[in-house]
Amino acid sequence: MTSTSRTTGPDRWQHYGASSRGRRSLSRLHWDWYQRIGPGAELLGGLAGRTVAELGAGASHQAAYVAAELKAARVIAIDSSTAQHSRGSDLYEGVPGLDFVHEDAAAYLQDHPSSLDVAYSIFGALDFSDPQT
Repeated sequence: MTSTSRTTGPDRWQHYGASSRGRRSLSRLHWDWYQRIGPGAELLGGLAGRTVAELGAGASHQAAYVAAELKAARVIAIDSSTAQHSRGSDLYEGVPGLDFVHEDAAAYLQDHPSSLDVAYSIFGALDFSDPQT
């Protein structure tokens, strides 16, 4: 498990994390807040042997699913929230091939160019990022 951070300041996810459910067993990927029916993991293509990152991984439920069920060689769950990073690593630290990075997703991508085969964001890393970056 890896953990890095460049973030400081108040964490707006602390309250949310304290009130939400624990570890989840997913049967598919959902691409929106409401977990409606729609396309699933097929949007990512074949992941076996690939390095994958979830940008804005939150509690890492989906990243754990990608690592365990879709058999990516390595999944990097990136989140800038201290609370969400801690939740994810506490819940899923034993999942083989799943690493946790506490950092801004755009900064991580800038520091690791060409290190990923696939990157995705389910619940909106873009909602919490500077659009210029």
